[in-house]
Amino acid sequence: MKISHLEIHPIKSLASLAVTEAEITPDGMQGDRQLVLRRANGKQITGREKAVLLTAKAEWQDDGGLYVTAPGQDDLKITPDAFQGALSKVNVWSDIATGPDMGDEAAAWFSRLIGAACRLVGTNDKSTRTGRLPEMSPGFVDAAPLLMTSAESLADLNARLDAPVTQQHFRPNLVVEGLAHPFDEDLWKVIRVGDITMDVLWSCARCVMTTIDPATGQKHQEQEPFATLKSYRKGDDLKAYFGVNVIARESGRVRLGDPVEVLETRDAMVSETAFAEAFGITT
Repeated sequence: MKISHLEIHPIKSLASLAVTEAEITPDGMQGDRQLVLRRANGKQITGREKAVLLTAKAEWQDDGGLYVTAPGQDDLKITPDAFQGALSKVNVWSDIATGPDMGDEAAAWFSRLIGAACRLVGTNDKSTRTGRLPEMSPGFVDAAPLLMTSAESLADLNARLDAPVTQQHFRPNLVVEGLAHPFDEDLWKVIRVGDITMDVLWSCARCVMTTIDPATGQKHQEQEPFATLKSYRKGDDLKAYFGVNVIARESGRVRLGDPVEVLETRDAMVSETAFAEAFGITT
């Protein structure tokens, strides 16, 4: 087995950015989901309610700034200085995160894009996050530091759909290919990717975000592929599952083509609910 895709999402819910290599730490993939939109009440804004976000793209620049584009909008340049703004609070589900407000220009740009008032919040060395997991790192991932899917599981799903979907519908960081069977990743407990040992925490419960076409920002009228996932990929909590949540034990660099080795397995898939109950986490 090997790594076939690596992707980051600099701003939460914007288009994915394919990379050939990435630095990985126990906090996640460097540059991934380091900014998020917030409402005036502090709640995060994602593609679930503003699907147009998936049509915008953010790319990191060599100086640490960001270059953001979207159809029908002028380009936005976010300078490194913006990451030193006053700290602002953001509700990431049940977690409370803090990070620098990225300024009025960025706020106006994204407000025009989504048609609603919002602010863009980033991360810096003063950022914090508290909530479900006791040692959650700053940043705006949904749950665990890394999300992994497999080519074989996607092929199995696509064989059941009238129109195939892509890995981008599921927004993973790492994609593995070469599994003996679809969804073998549900039974992994400890793996090694290149030189990095990783723990597979629990399988990933999916939502209507998967129904948004990442190329157009349009939602599927029949809620595919989520509807099909619900028909055959339900966990013991009746949630639909695809992919696994992962955390690295140490830091290192991962590259396309790196080997993936399973070091330890489990007897059955761990659902989000079962993991939360085992560790006293509120979902």
